[in-house]
Amino acid sequence: MKKISILFVLCLMVLGLTACGRPARPGKLAREARKTYGSAKVVSKVKTPIGYSVTMHDKLQDFDYTIYSYREVIGLFNYRGEISDTFKASLVQKIIYDEKIAVDDLKDRYDATIDVGGSINYVYSANPDKAKQAAIEFADILQRNNLEGRLDYVEITALTLGTYLSERTGFKPDHDEEVGRITLPDKTWKSKEDELIELYTIYAREIDPSAIYLRKEVKKLKFTQYDLKDIGGSNGAPNYWSSPVTFYYFKAFDGGEFYMGDFYLKNPNDPTTIDMVNNYAQRTYPDD
Repeated sequence: MKKISILFVLCLMVLGLTACGRPARPGKLAREARKTYGSAKVVSKVKTPIGYSVTMHDKLQDFDYTIYSYREVIGLFNYRGEISDTFKASLVQKIIYDEKIAVDDLKDRYDATIDVGGSINYVYSANPDKAKQAAIEFADILQRNNLEGRLDYVEITALTLGTYLSERTGFKPDHDEEVGRITLPDKTWKSKEDELIELYTIYAREIDPSAIYLRKEVKKLKFTQYDLKDIGGSNGAPNYWSSPVTFYYFKAFDGGEFYMGDFYLKNPNDPTTIDMVNNYAQRTYPDD
């Protein structure tokens, strides 16, 4: 009798855990869609193997999008209900259709292609300047159709065939590389260099929360204190003594300067890890 009771309790626990992660049903999905994006009518409802899918017709800009629910596994016998949608991607596609003449014109002028991703969209061109200008003009098209700010924070990333790896490794890369990106609604352009400065500032502030960016210096590896045999990592790592490396300099809380390098060194105490180059512990001061 005791064994049966224990088994019964365990079954109830399992049922309770799995019930917590039930995917949202169509009614809730429709309410969530209207709450987030505004007035819309239900076009269709479908039960999927992992949840539910509802197609909505947006009344403001006259297009269909899908909102769907599913269960995400977060542990043994434990699930979490999730909701996602195609609103931004569907709206961007609708704008491209409505603005076909303008979009085709910028594609022709800049020899560009557009890949719709919703929150992040990509504009490609073999020429980096053309990729940038095409992205800026595509952002203009999206922004003039950004009714009620529903495309706010959408990004357009300009991509082109990169030179970063070829400079370091000597071979021409077969992938595209970011030139920069522009964000709605203010359409602020950030070059790849701007983003790298922001990124290394984040790294620097993990060491010194008051770090302030000062400048960057690019040097060939052979003119630094670092040895090629100690370099760690693979993607983008300098492979030759003539490879360029970049140092981002920051002002520390005490007035001294330190740098963050854009490459990694093997950790002598743990061969499975690598450490980002920095001289925070050995930095020099203005009065030294």
